[in-house]
Amino acid sequence: EGTSVEVTAGEKTVTVPLSGGSILGTDKTVWNDLMPMLTTPGTVTFAAAGKALTVEVSSAVTANCIQQ
Repeated sequence: EGTSVEVTAGEKTVTVPLSGGSILGTDKTVWNDLMPMLTTPGTVTFAAAGKALTVEVSSAVTANCIQQ
């Protein structure tokens, strides 16, 4: 719900655009900031429309999703 979601991991927060409830990778800088937050072990919180969801990334994900 909404047009963006705030993603927080550790002390870093990025605001990512949404479309139809899906994160968009249209902004290369935001996307490249987001990927390490989602692939590194730790707590990640997604907040949008007054609601928050926290997930635990239990192990590193080896994927190259960085935009060039």
